[in-house]
Amino acid sequence: MAARRPVVRLNGSFQQLPTGDWLPVSAGGTGATDAPTALGNLGGQPLHANLTAVAGLIGSANKQFYFTGAGAMALADLTVFGRQMNAAADQAGGRSVLGLGGAATYGVTSGATGQADFLLWRTNDLVKQTTTFDTNAGRVLVMGSGNQGPFGLGQGANYTDANALTHMAFYRNVSLAASNAPTPYQQYILNLPHVADTSTTAGQIALQYTSAGGGYLADPHLFIRSKTGATTWGNWYELLRTGDYGLGGTAIVALETNLNDNDRGTGFYNFTAQSLGILPLNINGYGYHFDNASAGFAFQEYVPVTLNRKFFRRQASGTWGGWSEYAFLGSAQTWTAKQMFNDYTQLGDTAPAIKMKKLTGTTAAAEGGSASVNHGVTSSKVIGVQVLVFHSSTNAILPGWVASAGYQYDVQLTSTGVQVVLHATNSENILSKAFTVLITFEE
Repeated sequence: MAARRPVVRLNGSFQQLPTGDWLPVSAGGTGATDAPTALGNLGGQPLHANLTAVAGLIGSANKQFYFTGAGAMALADLTVFGRQMNAAADQAGGRSVLGLGGAATYGVTSGATGQADFLLWRTNDLVKQTTTFDTNAGRVLVMGSGNQGPFGLGQGANYTDANALTHMAFYRNVSLAASNAPTPYQQYILNLPHVADTSTTAGQIALQYTSAGGGYLADPHLFIRSKTGATTWGNWYELLRTGDYGLGGTAIVALETNLNDNDRGTGFYNFTAQSLGILPLNINGYGYHFDNASAGFAFQEYVPVTLNRKFFRRQASGTWGGWSEYAFLGSAQTWTAKQMFNDYTQLGDTAPAIKMKKLTGTTAAAEGGSASVNHGVTSSKVIGVQVLVFHSSTNAILPGWVASAGYQYDVQLTSTGVQVVLHATNSENILSKAFTVLITFEE
C-alpha cells in the first residue's frame, strides 16, 4: 500500500502534505517531521528519568523522598524533630531545637567570667572544691593544689592517729608520736576502706622510711594490718624484705616496739632500747619470738649483748610470765625454784653417781622391840643411811643418843630393809614413834 499523506488546508485550499514536508506551527502544525522536534517546537518539556522516578512513588503521612541513585528515588520517615530543624530560620533557631545553651558558642579566653553550667574549667568559671575530701556528689576536688590531691598524691595528708583514718588515700605522720602507727618513726600509710569512708572492713599498708629522730634509713620497713571488727583494728605485721625471719643470710630484724605487744611474727630479733623496761637485764640483746597459732600464746628467749647468759619466758592467755634464766657451766647459780634430777647425780669427777630415797615408819610398841621398812635397792649399793626418830612433833633423836634417859635406839641395814631396834631398858620415851630414813645408794 502506498504511504498515506495527511490532507491539510493550505493557502485556502485542501491538499495532501507532500512526503517529507512539514506544516508550520503557525498553520496549526508541529513544524517538524519527528516527535522530539515537534515537542520542542510546541513548547513542551522532554520526558526526564527523575520525573519518572517521582511519579513512581506512593506518598503517605510523615514521609519524604530522596535519591538512592541517578534517576532513582525512595521514601524515608520525616519526624517532628526533622520538620522542626527544617523550619529553623537560622543557626540560633537550630541550637534552640537541639537544646544547646550558651556553652555551644562560648569562646575560650583567659580571665573570662562565665556561668557554672558552661562546664568549662577556667580560673573564674565553675565552682571548685578547695578541701582535700568532699562527699557531695558532682563536686570537683582540687588536684595538685598545695602539692596535695584528693588521694594524697603529691604530699600525703598528715595524720595523728592511724585508727582514725577513713578515706581511701595516702597519709604521712609529721609527728613521731602518731598513735597506732606500727613504729614510732615517720612513715607513709595507704588507707584502703572496702567500699566507702564508713566501711567496716578495711586494710592499711605502712612504709617506714626514717630511723629514730627522723634520720635516714638504709633498710625501710613495710607493715600491713586489717580491721578485725567494725571499729577495731588488728595488729601490725611487718613484711620481711628478703629471706625468712633472720634465717640464712638475712639480717635479724630490730624489735623497735613494746616487747609485750603481739604484733610480730615468729622470728629472730634485736631487742633494742624500746624493750629495756621489760627485759630481765637493762642491756640490749638478741633473741627470738615464737608466735602460737592461738592468739595470746607465745614464747621468747633473750641473750644480752655483753654477757653469756640466757633467759626465756612464755605467754599464756594474753599474759606474759616472768623471765627465767638457763643454768650454765662456769658460773655460780642461784636457784629460785625446786630442781629435779631424775637420774643419778654426780658431784665432782671423783664422787659417785648417787640417788637418794626417803622411807618412813613407826618404832616398836615395847622396849627391846624392832621395826623395819623395805628399801627396795641392792643393799651392796647403799653407801649411807640416816635415821631420825621423832619423840615429839618437832623434835627428833639420832641413833645412840644417851645424854637423856629413855631415848636410845640402834639402826641396822639388812638385804631388804632398814631396821630400827629399841634399847631393851633405855627407850621408854620413843615407843610407837614416827621415824624417817634417808638412804643413799650409788649407780
